[in-house]
Amino acid sequence: MQLPSTPLYIAGVGASAGGLEALKTMLDHTPSDTGISFVIVQHLSPNHKSFMTELLSRHTEMEIIEIHDHMKVESNKVYILPPKHALTIQGRRLRLTELHEPHKIKTIDMFFQSLAEEEGSRAIGIILSGTGSDGAKGIECIKENCGMTIVQHESNAKFDGMPKSAIQTGLTDYILPVERIGAELTNIVKAGHQEFHLEESHKHMVDLNSKVSAILALIKEHLQIDFAQYKNSSVLRRIEKRMAVNRIYNINKYIEFLKLHPDEIVKLKRDLLIGVTSFFRDAQAFEDLAHQVIPAIFENKKKEKEIRIWSTGCSTGEEAYSLALLFQMYMEKRKEKYHSEFRKRIRSMQDAKAMAT
Repeated sequence: MQLPSTPLYIAGVGASAGGLEALKTMLDHTPSDTGISFVIVQHLSPNHKSFMTELLSRHTEMEIIEIHDHMKVESNKVYILPPKHALTIQGRRLRLTELHEPHKIKTIDMFFQSLAEEEGSRAIGIILSGTGSDGAKGIECIKENCGMTIVQHESNAKFDGMPKSAIQTGLTDYILPVERIGAELTNIVKAGHQEFHLEESHKHMVDLNSKVSAILALIKEHLQIDFAQYKNSSVLRRIEKRMAVNRIYNINKYIEFLKLHPDEIVKLKRDLLIGVTSFFRDAQAFEDLAHQVIPAIFENKKKEKEIRIWSTGCSTGEEAYSLALLFQMYMEKRKEKYHSEFRKRIRSMQDAKAMAT
């Protein structure tokens, strides 16, 4: 079958220390005609010329290209991020931003987030050897948008910091030795060419909703969580994703698979409950809070009354901490004294923010 020049999938590949060896091995075992476009975001020294293009070209028949701004991605090509730059994607064109302080930017997270938002279920996030935690937030974003996530097994990585951080999100579809990643990518592409979409392949089945209800009933029975009120389209996308991961292309067979494999019920539940969180997420909303809402609260506050804050979005707490930090900054600006216990708790939140960044 002749594959189109437009890639069926775009794979973002994040790597750092030990990543060059991992990339070589991955490419050695990846067919050159998968139809995937590979975009490699490697932490590089800003002070030295990169020879990655030359080094990697010996390990694949795919064309290796150093990215320039506004470059369009094509299938069966490998794109390399140049040093001192961050990368995003828009309209399947790669956009470069020059960095003056590269060490302060998590370039893998930045690209993965952009890729997830642009490509949705056609995004693949791959994390290879490296220190630190860059890529973990990006894996969350890709998973939230129904993409695929693959992480090099930590025991197989020269440096396991990045793989461990990604695995600890609990949102990885595959944890593999690097030499097996190429084979799994081939399987993903085969599944994609099946043009498997539940709503289309079952458009003549009047009982599709009953099949989904049966799946949700299994989750409720085993885990006591009721997803009946979730949007049907969102539930269908998650079910489709889990079916693709398990290479099952019939919903009745997937229901039987769930009955025989309770661990798959847990994985489906996890996909339905993806928690995405970060400090000052949705910047404009926090900007409005800081300049409009919080000043109004204090303007109308009586001295003896306490302020209570309810954060509807919490996950692991970054949104709630962000609110508390905004209140603390406003109080410091007003130079007013408040309960010492509150200041003590805020200090611990500030420490948490520093660790997160």
